[in-house]
Amino acid sequence: MVISLITICTMLAVYKASIDISTNAARGAVRDGQISVALLAAQVELQQVGYGLAPGESGVLSVSDDGREVLWRYRAYPQSGSRCAGLRLVTTPDDTRIETSPSDALGDRRGLYWLPGKSCTSVDPAPQWASNAQERPRLLASASSFFVPTNRQGGTLTDEAGSLTLTGLRFEQQASSGCLPYAQQSEIEELPSRMQRVILKTASGDQLFSACLPNIRTAPSEG
Repeated sequence: MVISLITICTMLAVYKASIDISTNAARGAVRDGQISVALLAAQVELQQVGYGLAPGESGVLSVSDDGREVLWRYRAYPQSGSRCAGLRLVTTPDDTRIETSPSDALGDRRGLYWLPGKSCTSVDPAPQWASNAQERPRLLASASSFFVPTNRQGGTLTDEAGSLTLTGLRFEQQASSGCLPYAQQSEIEELPSRMQRVILKTASGDQLFSACLPNIRTAPSEG
């Protein structure tokens, strides 16, 4: 009888541990997949920056002081005028800057959002995006991208190899002596000069991506 009880308790403990591991693995897989796709989409969207605009034109690119928002302007041919688009990192569940329709559509509003193109003349001051179907921010990575695995006692597991969450990420703008998108510079000896980059970094300073912006070039000095 005692041996049977010990066996049953052992089996239950193994089952509980398996459930914990499976839950963490499943949620971690969702997180990793969303972040991978979202960061790829972000780099593709950033290639719009400055397209069709004259070199040295103002109000083309802006990164917020907290690094959670990057906005840009471009020309959308054959339409007249310029348009603004952007990316926004939302780190609080009830962030009121994100307009949803209906207003309670997202219980937890954290995530990485794409701000779709809208008519504008500059990104400074920053334009506002409405909640209508055309301008409403699109979710690239949801609150699941902030998931951190926990143990059976509810403690945070900090030794997950190769993991990445959206926590602490920030955009930065950087001048570059020369670059081309998609790492083409490794095959080209002479690079275009006076370029710009947008970099996404972790809280520890690690670089997740560096997007070269070939459409933004400082106008050459006269003389």
